[in-house]
Amino acid sequence: MTVKLQLTGYDKATDRVQVDYVLPLRENDLVKQLAGVQNDDPEVARAYPLTEDQAVEIACIAGTSVNPGQYHYFLEAF
Repeated sequence: MTVKLQLTGYDKATDRVQVDYVLPLRENDLVKQLAGVQNDDPEVARAYPLTEDQAVEIACIAGTSVNPGQYHYFLEAF
């Protein structure tokens, strides 16, 4: 089964989803590695919190840019 991944940004004040970016399937392995997804979680069963640097790098893979000071970013499956 191929897992679809997204970069999700949550508002720091309300914890509500404000932005999400679908990541290219062909980049799943790289994105998982960048986010520190463990080998025992191939389907990304949980949300992985990202550092500002990780969020910026993964956003580049999605073909977009992010403002890491504005949101908390996570790698999530959907």
